[in-house]
Amino acid sequence: MSLYKEDVYETEDLPEPEHDDNEEYFENKEIEKVHVDLNAAKRRFGNCLLDSGGADFSDSVTSSRLKRGYKANEIFEGSPQDWEIEELTFEQKYKKICSEIKELMAESEKTQPVSKTEIEGLHKFLQSIASPAVSEVQPKTSDDSSKQAEEPKFLTEEDIEKYRSKLVSGASIQEFNEVINAILAEYNRIAKYCSSVTKNRKEYFDYLQKSHQSALNFKDKQIQLLESTVEQLRQDLVKKLRNEHMEIARSSVKGETTKEKNSDVG
Repeated sequence: MSLYKEDVYETEDLPEPEHDDNEEYFENKEIEKVHVDLNAAKRRFGNCLLDSGGADFSDSVTSSRLKRGYKANEIFEGSPQDWEIEELTFEQKYKKICSEIKELMAESEKTQPVSKTEIEGLHKFLQSIASPAVSEVQPKTSDDSSKQAEEPKFLTEEDIEKYRSKLVSGASIQEFNEVINAILAEYNRIAKYCSSVTKNRKEYFDYLQKSHQSALNFKDKQIQLLESTVEQLRQDLVKKLRNEHMEIARSSVKGETTKEKNSDVG
């Protein structure tokens, strides 16, 4: 028995399956297209308002899918670009706003509760907005056949007292006029004070400007005088130095001549 004989036998690798790069195609090209007849859809639905909230577009085949569908007359769907965009009527605008409010109410119910009072207040507010009927919001058209005489309205004692409390007495008007006059007087006093301060400031500025200019002129004169004095002193000093130099030269020449004479005599 060979010691180097392998006791495990491996099968050869199976060949890989060939990949088919040919894409699947249909002989009838119309199958891949989705036909939507806009004019037929417009005639079918007209100005209906559709809600796709109940529609199920998944591939599920459960019973829940069969019970669901679309709802009409609730949510307004925008028209495609190929259609002529018509202006919404008042009723359509009102229904659109009501449907948006209902959506907000549904979303507020799904969100996590922050506080019970806030949610209740929001629900009451949304219900108060959505509750009025269309006839109450629409402008009333005048119809001669349906006109009725308005019933006369009589004021109660409470209404009379309410209007009477809103009336202003003569004393209150006088006090109000006095307050207005006092405010106007104070305003005039402040305006005069501001004008006087502005005038004084302008005069002080002119005084400073004049004094500064005079100081500059005086400084220029002093500098010119000092320059002329220094020049005169320099000239005098040079003149004196020359004279002293001449005297020293004369005295030295005179001393040398006297020495020569004395040496000749000796």
